[in-house]
This record gives sequence, structure tokens and C-alpha cells, in this order.
Amino acid sequence: MFKILSNISDVRFSFVSVRLLMLSSFLLFSVFVKSQSVTATNVQHFSNIQVTSCGSGIWRVKTYQNYQWQVGRINIKYGGSTLHSLGYTAGSNIGYRDCCSRPLQRSGALNTWWYAKVNTNTKRVDFYTSNFTCSSCTNGTANAGSAPAGICSGETSAAMGGSIGGGATAGTWSGGSGTWSNATNSSTATYTAGASESGNVTLTLTATGGCSTVTATKTITVTSPPSAGTLSGTQGICESGSTTFSSTVSGGTWSSGNTGIATINSSSGAISGVSAGTATITYTKTVGSCSNTATRTVTVTAAPSAGTLSGTQGICVSGSTTFS
Repeated sequence: MFKILSNISDVRFSFVSVRLLMLSSFLLFSVFVKSQSVTATNVQHFSNIQVTSCGSGIWRVKTYQNYQWQVGRINIKYGGSTLHSLGYTAGSNIGYRDCCSRPLQRSGALNTWWYAKVNTNTKRVDFYTSNFTCSSCTNGTANAGSAPAGICSGETSAAMGGSIGGGATAGTWSGGSGTWSNATNSSTATYTAGASESGNVTLTLTATGGCSTVTATKTITVTSPPSAGTLSGTQGICESGSTTFSSTVSGGTWSSGNTGIATINSSSGAISGVSAGTATITYTKTVGSCSNTATRTVTVTAAPSAGTLSGTQGICVSGSTTFS
């Protein structure tokens, strides 16, 4: 239920309460935004510190060294936290010391301006002895796309289907011990697994050209093809004759390269001669989507002709004749 205001004092009190609530919310929001800023304070022998936002996470700190014989120190923070994992770009005779307050030193340097480029995306600070262009950049993005279907050793994958965006201007695929085709095309690149490669292979898309290099990964499963074994069996038969081939590996399928010469039972390996000639018999072993084959030939020989017989077919007791 709503409270009915009984007099003008209640109205004034409520109005003031609303204004105070709005003001407190604004102050909280302002503190939050400010906490995400870069700040710099003098620790030793620096003055006139100026902090400028270049946009997209890049900041410039400009400071003045006003003492000649001791190391100057400046503490740079982001969001209230000191940046510890820092690098630097060396100018002439720069000494780099101490992890927590940012030191700068140049022998005999008095009344010297120093410049620091702060990248809050990478938490990196680079120090310079001369000014640099304070220009903004846009973070790059990399999307590896969905996981590709598994392939067999030596086979080629489908297109990667990745993408880059933001400030990124180039994307390159890498990874695995196989080979890449169109590796610099984030979308259409394909991967061919090595002949002996197997298992889960990590593929990486690297995007460059933004404020910093970014990467995205996905995994492709490479399966080694099964062995088809070693084939055996009599390789020479007559027309209408038969033989049986076998393999040291079970569970495969038999086929004939020329059923006009010889046919074979796909499961038992039993061969029947049809006509004279040589046929290649193939044994295929399949596991999942990967397969391997072994081959063996069978030669079918036509039966020789016995010719036409002749000779006297009737003789007396104790008589004789000759057939030819």
C-alpha cells in the first residue's frame, strides 16, 4: 500500500530523500567509473604528472623529472591496483629497477620529460624518453567456430568456419603436425592430418592488428585407420573352380575388382572362378569413419580341351584297335 502524505513537511522530506538517493547513486556510479581509470602518483623526484586516455584501453602518462642524481619513481595504477607485470621500451641510458613503484633513470638527466604508454588490455606499461602519438585502437576478436567433425590420419577436414572481428585485420590458423590449406583465411582454411597423427589435436586461430594479439582454439579428433591384416589363400584356380582367401584381421569385407573373372563372398572370402583372367580381391577393414584395405590377386585358368576321339569302336575277342 502507498503512504498518503499528510502535510507539506512529508512532501519536502520525501523530495529531499529522493534527491539524496539519486545523488548517492550518482556518486557510487562515479566512484565505480573512476576506479577503472589509470592513475599515476609521484614516489620520488617527479612532478607535473599528467594522465591522458587515448581510448580503447590505451593511456598516456607524462611526467617531469626534476632531480638529477637519484632514481625517479612513479607509481602507476589501474582501477586502484598497481600494475606489476610490466615491460618497458628503453631509451638512452634508462635503468629499470624495483617491481612495485615505476622507476626511471637516465644518467645526468635533469628537467627531463618522461612518457609511459599504459595498455590496460594487456596490463603492460612501456616507458619512453620522447613523446608518442596518443591514438586509440580497437581490440581484435577471434572466434574459432564450432568443433569440426573428426577425420582420419592423412585426411582433410571440412572448412574451419572461424572469424575475426573488432580491430583485427588478419587471422591465421596453426596447430597439429599436419598441413594447412588457406591458413590465412579464418573461414575457409582446412587442415590435413599427418599420416601418423592421431588423438585430439588443438587448432588455434590467431587474430592480429588490434590493440593486442588474440587467439581462439578448438579441437579436432584424428583417428588412426585400422589394419586390414595380411591376406592368404590359393591364388590359382580353374574356371568353375574355387578357393578361399582369409586375413589375419577379422571383421572386414571382401570384394572383387572383376566379377566377370572371379566372384567372392563378402563375409567368408570364398572365391568362385568365372572365366579366364586375373582379378584383384580387396579386403576392407572399417572402424568408425576410418578404413584400410589389403589386396591379393586370383588367377582363373580355362580348362584345357581333351579334343575329339576317333578309332574303331568294335573288335573281336582277342582283337585290337587304337583310339586317337
